[in-house]
Amino acid sequence: MILTYNYTDKIKLKNTILERIQDIVTMNYEVISSSISNKKDKIIKFTVKTNLNNNEINVDINIKLNQDEIYEILTSTFIDNSEINEFHLKNFILDLISKIFSDEHNEKLTKYTIRTYSRIFNSSPIQQEILINGDYKTLIKPFVWTTRQEPLTEQIVMYDIEIKAINIDHARSIAYNYSKNLNAYLSVLLDVGFELITSEFRIFVIKQGSEVSLQRYRTGFIDSELGLLVQNNLNGLIDLSNIDEINSFHRGKEIFTPYIGKGFENSDSFIFNASNSNEFLEKLFRDHSIKRTNKNQKPKEIKIKKTFHFPNLEIEIPNDIRKYFKNIASLNQKTKESFLSSARMYNLSLIFARQEATVEKSYKVCAIEALANFEKISFSEFMQKYIPKLNDNNKKLLDYYYSIRSGHFHSGKFYFSEFETSLLSEVNFLLKEKMNDYFKFNKLIREALINWVERNILNV
Repeated sequence: MILTYNYTDKIKLKNTILERIQDIVTMNYEVISSSISNKKDKIIKFTVKTNLNNNEINVDINIKLNQDEIYEILTSTFIDNSEINEFHLKNFILDLISKIFSDEHNEKLTKYTIRTYSRIFNSSPIQQEILINGDYKTLIKPFVWTTRQEPLTEQIVMYDIEIKAINIDHARSIAYNYSKNLNAYLSVLLDVGFELITSEFRIFVIKQGSEVSLQRYRTGFIDSELGLLVQNNLNGLIDLSNIDEINSFHRGKEIFTPYIGKGFENSDSFIFNASNSNEFLEKLFRDHSIKRTNKNQKPKEIKIKKTFHFPNLEIEIPNDIRKYFKNIASLNQKTKESFLSSARMYNLSLIFARQEATVEKSYKVCAIEALANFEKISFSEFMQKYIPKLNDNNKKLLDYYYSIRSGHFHSGKFYFSEFETSLLSEVNFLLKEKMNDYFKFNKLIREALINWVERNILNV
């Protein structure tokens, strides 16, 4: 027979209740299956193996919630004897809720140092390690490897981020999201596009002596220090000594949503562990700590550059980098959100610059608009405010580029001959003039943005 117990006292969704539910269930019971449903009600479902009154049984837990609260927890199990009744289920669920509330009340957290991996494209790597105290204590740790003549040389930058969290999934989630913010903030400071590592199979040209051949390889990174094969910052952190996991296509937590009828909208999503990588990462990042391999001598005086960075040049770290991150962390919420939005747009513009000039310029305008909207002024007014000596010719140039942004986003137009490329450079008289305007616009946008940073973040 099916035995059920329904708990209907409401539980407010505050702080980290949902994260603690996931942690308590997975830590205290053997989870047979889990799923989420978003039909009429939002439901988190677990099937766990537990012991009730000396009987090992499977119990279904259905947690129903809305935006504000958990309003029902339904438990059920199949029994074939009279040794278990509703009171056993009731005490099972009360014990579970007690563990969750006790954990939340005591704010029980574990300290982790999570390492994440980003990349930039520059002929030479960043040369310095930098310890910053922003939202989280973080060591910016470049992988100093090769310097090439080509400006589009991939360089790896690692972040070691100290985080107190409920469990390894919670810690890695925080680190992943914060790393994307770090990428955005650094893009403004250094005028370099930062992006998280993602792995893919690519075709490579291999030259060995006088022979040239094609090979297909997977991109990625090997972190010898931590013993990790890095394909991405989510399920792509793999124990280098675990060849089975390296060879497997499935790893970490995976979500399966079955196709029912004409779509997916009426299907539950099932979550399952494709590997035991969490156990490895739990120990690795719990034992890991921030360690500087070299304590840099006091650097020469380097200010934030208001000119754009060419990717064949060395990346110089401004002396104000620690002050920059410390002051960002202490900004009021509205100012911080506006600057983060601007920084994200600016970072995207630098990433897109490798391929699409119109997209790059459009996002640079958006980066300024995010701050202009915060100050409740127009794009043009913002540029005049933060470049007081802006002449009429530059104002007209900025107005033109603002129209490029509008034409691109609203009409899908491209303004830099992306679809009318010509290799006839000898007769392309407009190319030089267009390039001059292109670089002048970059300089004006960066000058205004850094002037805003100096005034509102660095308090210069």
